[in-house]
Amino acid sequence: MSAGGESSPSRRIAANAILRTGGELVAKAASLAFFVVMARELGKDGFGDFNFALSLATLAIPAAGFGMDGLLAREVAQEPGRLHGFLSNVVAVKLIGALVLLALMAVVVNLAGYDHDARVAVYLVGAGVAVEHLGRTWQAAMQAHERLGLVSAALIVERTVTSGVSIALMLGGAGLVTVSAVFLAGALVGLAASHLLLRTRVAAPRRELDRSRWRPLIRAGIPIGLVALLFGTLLQLDVVMLSLLSGDSEEVGVYSAAFRLVAATMFLSWAFGQAAQPWLTRQEGDGGLPLARGYELGLKALTAVLLPIGVGFATLADPIVETFYGDGYE
Repeated sequence: MSAGGESSPSRRIAANAILRTGGELVAKAASLAFFVVMARELGKDGFGDFNFALSLATLAIPAAGFGMDGLLAREVAQEPGRLHGFLSNVVAVKLIGALVLLALMAVVVNLAGYDHDARVAVYLVGAGVAVEHLGRTWQAAMQAHERLGLVSAALIVERTVTSGVSIALMLGGAGLVTVSAVFLAGALVGLAASHLLLRTRVAAPRRELDRSRWRPLIRAGIPIGLVALLFGTLLQLDVVMLSLLSGDSEEVGVYSAAFRLVAATMFLSWAFGQAAQPWLTRQEGDGGLPLARGYELGLKALTAVLLPIGVGFATLADPIVETFYGDGYE
């Protein structure tokens, strides 16, 4: 392979990783402002009800279309012509699954006796999370075509619309139900942005529904979904174990304060992984050299970015904790 042939994938991966990271930074800033204002304006009860609705939906809704977005990204990266059939059928399966899970969530909150506003928040926020989950299918198609800048653009549109409108309304006295409705509206805007960007900047997907493909899609997506599920469980299991073993909520709070700072940097490696995945998928592995070389370069790049952050956390722990959390966590 020529030097030019080697550098072109490297430049694409680097550019996509930078664009994805930049999008996450903007989106996280908007989300942080959203939650800070909500905590102040809605009080502990409203803030708690919204986060309960968000947590419940975030745990339940990903079970719809388990692992199929990753499957779509892999298969379309190998053969772009597969986009039409995969997009139509993955969206169909996820939509049916999301509707079932939303109904189950409604049953749970009604049986548990939550008040009217909390129940409505679960309905609206749950629907918003379901719409976000559908939007990730369009984003997986963009990822397969190595257009992560478009994924970032859709994410920024969704988060800035949700945060900007919600903050303005909350400062004007809006309550939990209104904010939950804005969350759903923002998710719909994000879905529309993802669809428009894919259609105009990548490829116009055709509708190719085929119910005979649904069961094979679900079967093929399960291993990918299990990886995501187990990783997500791993991130939360330590907090649960600490609580069970120590029985001390203060210890859990101290650990969580530290962990949240570290977790806030995890999107850097995820962004790079999404950028590199299409290239890795297209490698045949004959002889092993191109794939091994790409893997080696990827590890070096991630180490170069993350090692200084890890060293900074370790050596500057005192001022970092004091700045973010105050003297109570000294």
